[in-house]
Amino acid sequence: MKKTIFLLALFSVLVTLTSCSKPEEMTISKYFQAMQHDDKDTLGSMAIEPKFFKFKSYKIANIEEAVVKELELPAYEKQLKDLEDQKKKQFDLALEKNDAVEDLKFELDETRSRGQKAEIEKKLAEMGNAAKEEKDKYLAINAQVNQMKKKIEAEKTMITTSTGIAKDLEIFTGETYVTRATIKVTLVDNQEKDYIFILRKNVLKIEGRTTDGRFVIIKIGTPEEIAQEEKQG
Repeated sequence: MKKTIFLLALFSVLVTLTSCSKPEEMTISKYFQAMQHDDKDTLGSMAIEPKFFKFKSYKIANIEEAVVKELELPAYEKQLKDLEDQKKKQFDLALEKNDAVEDLKFELDETRSRGQKAEIEKKLAEMGNAAKEEKDKYLAINAQVNQMKKKIEAEKTMITTSTGIAKDLEIFTGETYVTRATIKVTLVDNQEKDYIFILRKNVLKIEGRTTDGRFVIIKIGTPEEIAQEEKQG
């Protein structure tokens, strides 16, 4: 009887501790447990860029209040559409200038007069520069399109990892929560080191339904490494 009461009391304490833990804290603790057991599969499911290091102990020193912002995917999709429209218009303009260059080249080949040749060559040089300028603008927009597509795919990956939803993400609204935690780690060589864990989760909303995603670790590094990456953008 006493043993049963003790077990019930212990279970009650564990439930209370778990319920009081922040989701971010639970995620970090599970990540360290996975590292301790060399569980690469679990690490990969919990972090976008998993990092592994051997340690003796760790302590969560601080978890910052999450920064909440509107789901960015719809805005990214709109930006991509606008860029695609710009790309098409710029392609037509670059093609028009290139056709003008080809027409001048043909005219130059057909002209026998030195005076006319000199005049056409001058026009050809000017038009060639204009055509190159428009082509360069097209290539720059095309690079922006490709960059935005990669940004959208990365955003979708993080949303899916957090919520488990992979299809039709464009139709959702919602929020993104981002926070960072400082963890003091004692490594196997007794060296004490601070690590920053950046975590995010998504909340998706549609037609009155809400899906509250889990926190995913999107970056792990020392304070110096994180600061350097943020500086580079």
